[in-house]
Amino acid sequence: YPNPTADVLRIETTESKILNVSIFSTNGQLVKEVTGSSQNIDVADLPSGMYQLMVATEKGLFSNSFVKN
Repeated sequence: YPNPTADVLRIETTESKILNVSIFSTNGQLVKEVTGSSQNIDVADLPSGMYQLMVATEKGLFSNSFVKN
């Protein structure tokens, strides 16, 4: 959250530790990757549009989409 966002995307999980966050454009290109347990992802440098978010945790992979204003 928030979705849509302009600058920072916050990821919350109570199930397990975040290992890696990958952001993909709508054509499947990796545009940003953050390694580690950061829950605040800076997306201010991304162009406006829709993105796919992949979050790797100790329990598996989770995905969601978000809109960057």
